[in-house]
Amino acid sequence: MKFENLEVFKMAMRNTNIAMGREVDFMKNDKARVRACCVEKKGDHGCQWKIYYILNNKTNTYQVMTYDPEYTCTRRIENKLATREWVAEKLIPRLKTQPDMSVQQVFEFFIHTYQVKFHDAMVFRATKLAKQKCEVEVEYTKSWKWFLQNLISDVGDPIEKKYTFIFDMQKGLDAAMKEVCDGAPHIFFNKHIWANLTKHAKCNSGEPRRAFWNCGKATTP
Repeated sequence: MKFENLEVFKMAMRNTNIAMGREVDFMKNDKARVRACCVEKKGDHGCQWKIYYILNNKTNTYQVMTYDPEYTCTRRIENKLATREWVAEKLIPRLKTQPDMSVQQVFEFFIHTYQVKFHDAMVFRATKLAKQKCEVEVEYTKSWKWFLQNLISDVGDPIEKKYTFIFDMQKGLDAAMKEVCDGAPHIFFNKHIWANLTKHAKCNSGEPRRAFWNCGKATTP
């Protein structure tokens, strides 16, 4: 298995283990290598789940060297991998459609969606952080709307002129496009599409990676 960078790898490990209801410790954690083991591992006893990930200097990519995927521990409903930042990121999409969620509603959302439980202080802090990030994104959207409106005023309607916008993961731009010039041709950089896939789904290596990049390089449908 190969990963684009350490952050993508660690996020994949975090998402996967939270989804599985398991908790791991990052034993080694630097720019060249990461080793993670199940918190239930005690020497040669306990759960033996582990993974070791290093930088391959020849290809300048990060790859898994050792991986034991078998869990023998029980599922955890409370998980230290679910940090405040992780909770906030998962909560942001929900807050966009339900901005007045109560602490109890947030608590129930994570129990039902991710099967993970938090104490009230964590829910409160994470909800506050998520709302702050939503407010920042709203401001980004307003700025992009202003930019697009002025751009169209100068160069004309992008649909009529057949312009294509290329996105580079700018916050708020996608929402602004839908409001100002919905239907205008636009594309995303493959690198960032793949980063989002590995962040939110279990498709970070092997055949899914090869299939994705083959599609990205294709010149015909």
